[in-house]
Amino acid sequence: MTETETPQSAPPEKPQENKSWFARRMGLILVLSLAVNLFFVGLVAGRILSPHGGPPPFVPTAMFGGPGGAYEGLGVDYRNRAFRKLEDRSGELRGQFSSLREAREAVTEAMLAEPFDRDRLAEAFAELRAASEQTQASLHELLADTAEGLPAEERQSLLRGLSRRHGRDGRDGRGDH
Repeated sequence: MTETETPQSAPPEKPQENKSWFARRMGLILVLSLAVNLFFVGLVAGRILSPHGGPPPFVPTAMFGGPGGAYEGLGVDYRNRAFRKLEDRSGELRGQFSSLREAREAVTEAMLAEPFDRDRLAEAFAELRAASEQTQASLHELLADTAEGLPAEERQSLLRGLSRRHGRDGRDGRGDH
């Protein structure tokens, strides 16, 4: 075989660039597809496992993070820190809000019971006060922890957000309390 001859058995080389581009694209598509499927599986599981046919409401997230929430006026970094503190306590707060909801249901049941039992209602009210006090104490502790790490201007924003949440800015017609 001379230098100018080429071996007949070697197949022509395929461009590797197109194959790697296709492989990368296909990998990305598969990952996105998996993410979308997991999202929908989570939605379905939440609806099946929830007693009310949807995800259970978590009031602190709505109170603090939703539109008009207490954290809305905070700067992005401070808001993220505040949400991390909220997330750290979410299990505790979920349990307390669940206890509060159960105590309210017990009051309703006692109020509507036939025959009416005043002692049962009084006991249900006492349990509601205790659950409410415990939940409020936890929320106050969360707010104190959040405010502790904020400069004065951000604490003012937090206070404005809390006032808005409680209707003390005049938006709900109740005025200043």
